[in-house]
Amino acid sequence: DGGMHASVAAAVAAARTMAASGCDVIDVGAESTRPGAERISQEEELARLLPVLRAIRNSGGAEEDAAEGAGAGATAWGQ
Repeated sequence: DGGMHASVAAAVAAARTMAASGCDVIDVGAESTRPGAERISQEEELARLLPVLRAIRNSGGAEEDAAEGAGAGATAWGQ
């Protein structure tokens, strides 16, 4: 998203909008895949990603429903 949803609140709002629009999968990333972008450490990636995943999980609604049916893939939500 080019940093459009860099805050936790913005990322959660975007995820809720996508879920309400019928998205089956929401790809939450924490590192740029732009060619030439600077790589970040795994620690930095997790520091960016985990607060967003936790906030989405704790926000309830469609995201929770999707996680319930996700099987092994839902394991990441428990982090």
